[in-house]
Amino acid sequence: MSQPETHTFRGVLDATPRALPAQPGPQWLRPACRQVNDLLVRGLDGAGLRTRATKVLHTLLDGLGLPDLERLALHPAATPFVPLLDALARDLGVPPSDPRLQACGDATLLSYLHVRVQDDVVDEPGRWDMSYTFVADTFAAASVDAFVRATAGPSCAAFFAFRARALQRFFAVAVAELDARKDGAALDEQRLAEKFLPLAVCLGALAFAVGRDALAGVLTEVVLGLGQALQRANDLLNATEDWAACRRTPALNALKREVPLEPGCSVRLELLQSDALADEVARAVQALREAEQLARDAGLPALAGLIASRQAFVRSVPKRLLRLELGGGIT
Repeated sequence: MSQPETHTFRGVLDATPRALPAQPGPQWLRPACRQVNDLLVRGLDGAGLRTRATKVLHTLLDGLGLPDLERLALHPAATPFVPLLDALARDLGVPPSDPRLQACGDATLLSYLHVRVQDDVVDEPGRWDMSYTFVADTFAAASVDAFVRATAGPSCAAFFAFRARALQRFFAVAVAELDARKDGAALDEQRLAEKFLPLAVCLGALAFAVGRDALAGVLTEVVLGLGQALQRANDLLNATEDWAACRRTPALNALKREVPLEPGCSVRLELLQSDALADEVARAVQALREAEQLARDAGLPALAGLIASRQAFVRSVPKRLLRLELGGGIT
């Protein structure tokens, strides 16, 4: 009889000096990392769930050569849940010591892990079996507790109604994408950005927590613009893997219209020589500009500045593709 798999917990928060990021994150991030650490050490019932959750987190860290969860949350390749919440807090004048911000930070980190694990289970079923969906659910459940702490008061019910609407859209687009894959098609370009709606929930939580409920709508639109740009960049960087797994994306469809993709060809090399690459980058940059303007018009200059700074990443995609083609990694 085979023995159950075990995975020894080594911690996801390394507090030694070498583990501190070169540019420290917001004040609330380290305590939020400790919350995740404590969840894995003491908060989970059942060795099987604890083993799986630990394995998933260690795999995320090891895949990028990172020593701790704080660096993962701040890594350029990560969806910017943490930097965006930090920028919004500065715009709203919420001090780092405010317990509502700490609770939003806890919820944001847990939401990031929920979405990240869920995506990996869906995209890599050969690596993560169905039992790992319960790891994603574990992080989602813990995030709900943190959201309750953050929004306790008159805006709590309104926030959770907002959260339900946003996540329903997110779930719907996730299913639509899977259906498109079965048909060998790409997701409708107009819905790409809806895959980032969990990020709008995290930003919206802080707005509701401090009585700025009216910002929820514009924050959603800002996230959709940002998401449009980041998803286009992500699809370009992952073009080889998507092609091999028969996951069709707008970027691959644009490339196929331009050149025939023969079996065994280098998709990255074809992209680097195509007009499709420049077109996708230009569209991503335009989406960022529009999101930045929305944030500025809403009186959120720190958020706008952070979004504007993402243009450098998007514009660097061709160089990153070349690095990948030559055998380097994404940095």
